[in-house]
Amino acid sequence: VPVLVLTARAAVPDRVLGLQLGADDYLTKPFDLAELEARLQALLRRPGRMKSPALRLGALEMAPDSGEVLWQGQALALTPREVAALRVLLGSPRRPVAKEQLHGQVFGEEAAGLEAVEVLIHRLRKKLEALSGAQGIRIATFRGMGYMLTQAADAQG
Repeated sequence: VPVLVLTARAAVPDRVLGLQLGADDYLTKPFDLAELEARLQALLRRPGRMKSPALRLGALEMAPDSGEVLWQGQALALTPREVAALRVLLGSPRRPVAKEQLHGQVFGEEAAGLEAVEVLIHRLRKKLEALSGAQGIRIATFRGMGYMLTQAADAQG
C-alpha cells in the first residue's frame, strides 16, 4: 500500500526520517489540494504498486489478476471452474475450505448441488497428482471441514 505522510513537520531531518521509515512520499502542511491529488496519482502510477502478489504453493503458482495457473513456470490448461477452485484453495493457506464455501465461490447461483464440488475436486486432484509427482502437492480432504492444498514436508522449501 502506498504511504503518503501529511504533516506539519517540515524540517529536512523530519522528511528524511519519514522517508527512511518507509513513506513513499512526504507532504507538509499547508498544502494545495491539487498538489495532494497529483502526488496520490503519481504514487498509484508506480509500476507494480497495485499488483496483487501471486498465489503460490511449491511449484504451483497463480497470477491473481489474470487467473493464469503455472506449474514450474509452464501454463496449465484448466477449466474456468478448476481455476476458480484453485484460487480459493491457494488463497486459504493451511486452512481447510468448506465444501459450501467452494460451491458458493465456484458455482455461484447455478443450480449445481454440492456433489458438483466433489466432482470438480476429484478432477483437479487427478491433474495435480499427475503434475506434482514427488513434489507432493495434493488436495487433502478433512472430513466435516473441507478441502486444503498441501505439500509433502520433504518438498517444501
